[in-house]
Amino acid sequence: MTLKELADKVNLTEATVQKYEAGNIRTLDIIKLKTFADVLGIELEDLTPWKEDSEKNNIEPKQAIKETKIMKMYSQLTFGHKKAVYSLMESLLECQEKYNFDK
Repeated sequence: MTLKELADKVNLTEATVQKYEAGNIRTLDIIKLKTFADVLGIELEDLTPWKEDSEKNNIEPKQAIKETKIMKMYSQLTFGHKKAVYSLMESLLECQEKYNFDK
């Protein structure tokens, strides 16, 4: 598949897709990332360092899949609900640090 064909299938310009490929754009919406994976016929994790990170950190593959699902669910939330989730995560991390809970 050419870069132009991929760009057309994911509804982006060829130049934008090339910037993603070259690493010049570092962030990508999870939905767009999923679209790339679907168009390329590969797993979402194959486009990210998640699988590699999970192997480095001895995270079970099932855990990496759960984290991917969490990110997908988060991306579907409204702005207000995202703020609430973020606030809860901050509170949980503060508590974890304060009481030295195992991660």
